[in-house]
Amino acid sequence: MNDRQVIELLNRLLAIHTTSFPTYLVCTATWTHRGDEATSLALSQIVADEQNTADRIIQMITDLGGSVASSSYPMLFTDLHDLALEFLLQRLVDYRQQDIASIESCAADLADAPLSRALAEEALGAAKGHLESLEELIKQPSS
Repeated sequence: MNDRQVIELLNRLLAIHTTSFPTYLVCTATWTHRGDEATSLALSQIVADEQNTADRIIQMITDLGGSVASSSYPMLFTDLHDLALEFLLQRLVDYRQQDIASIESCAADLADAPLSRALAEEALGAAKGHLESLEELIKQPSS
């Protein structure tokens, strides 16, 4: 695998992290009410983790002499930003599952680039941890 192919895959991984549903929700005015504190905190932590990973991906891309590709949020997200956070919790789980599948694909495709693959696998572990946190929030009784 040449550097150009690795950079393309890293840009794909970067797009997953910079245009995720949690990131979109944090950048918009999601409706919250008392009792959403745990979900808001989890959302903030997910976004902070994704930003940290994105920064590391960007560094790896530039170290390889590549350019960071721009990306945008899926249009599907625009219909959801003004809904209650409690209602969006299941959507967060669904989108996180999609992100996990995409990250797994990137990690597999990076098999011949050990450093990049390690970063993708670390991102995959974090995404799975985020999914577990979100699923736990769904199990909690509503206030």
